[in-house]
Amino acid sequence: MDSILIQKTITGLRLAKGEFRAIAEEAGVDYSWLSKFSRSVFPDPSGRRVERVYRALLARRLVEPVIDFGETAKLKDCA
Repeated sequence: MDSILIQKTITGLRLAKGEFRAIAEEAGVDYSWLSKFSRSVFPDPSGRRVERVYRALLARRLVEPVIDFGETAKLKDCA
């Protein structure tokens, strides 16, 4: 997993106080997972989940658009 993407996403989450439930829903992740991820609880989080959270933060302009994922469909976890 790209540590830059993780750092940018966590930084964006710190700016998103009070918006975690909405971001979790938009990203298709559990609120509890998002809360733990924001505190760096996971040593190696799922790349697809992090990407979806990053995209939700990007839509809210809480992160800089420095990572280009192209025109891909929404990704889903395999597990």
